[in-house]
Amino acid sequence: MTLHQGTQILDVAQVRLHDARHTCGTLMHLQGVPIAVIAAWLGHADSSFTMRTYTHSQTDALAAAATSLGSLVTIRDNEPKSS
Repeated sequence: MTLHQGTQILDVAQVRLHDARHTCGTLMHLQGVPIAVIAAWLGHADSSFTMRTYTHSQTDALAAAATSLGSLVTIRDNEPKSS
């Protein structure tokens, strides 16, 4: 059975194999798999290519970064400055 036949039988949107590869790289990144491991898994000789191609600013990742930064700000930093 081909990928195309399988998507027809399952009545799901047809995807290219390359799309699945891209999703795999992105999902591994979101799960915290090291970039060097993702690059090796995908057969990339250069992990910087993997970073540019398969990693994106995800909403959840941006929110986590904001929370992390927020934890560094203390109450004193938020108090009005006296003149």
